[in-house]
Amino acid sequence: MSKIQYVSTYKDLKKSKLLRDSLSEDDLVVIEDEQAAYRYKNGMFEKVDPDVDTNLNVSLYDMNKQIIAQSPSIQEQDAEKILQEYSGKHYANNYFMMLNHEKRYFTLFARNAAAVRSLAIEVLDCARSLGEIKTIETYDDRLEIWILIDDEVFDFLLFEYDQGVIDFE
Repeated sequence: MSKIQYVSTYKDLKKSKLLRDSLSEDDLVVIEDEQAAYRYKNGMFEKVDPDVDTNLNVSLYDMNKQIIAQSPSIQEQDAEKILQEYSGKHYANNYFMMLNHEKRYFTLFARNAAAVRSLAIEVLDCARSLGEIKTIETYDDRLEIWILIDDEVFDFLLFEYDQGVIDFE
């Protein structure tokens, strides 16, 4: 697998002799402000078109994992606030799932009106029991909770799951 380096701007890449000297043939450099990748080949940088370049053996998920692993962890109060906001937007739902395909992991959360603890606290406790929460990304229909486990970052999805549960008596 190619090594991936991250820089803020193309200008930073050009200025950093140390970075250029550390690159090997076919390594990738991701320039954050362009949201583009360049392959180091024959001492030059070639812009990578992921729709055309079939030699690109690094997925966007792998790139995100590396970026998030190098980022500072989210503050506890910020994580709780994001989870509270998500819970509030989905107040009518009773079931939520936290899922990670790579680790073959899932947890089903069942919320009821008589609950003493909030969904946010339950999810936070669950995530912390798995590892260090690096960040939480918000989308309309889900949250992505990135958790560091044994020196590797994994993306756990939290989403409403009412349609996946059949209640009967």
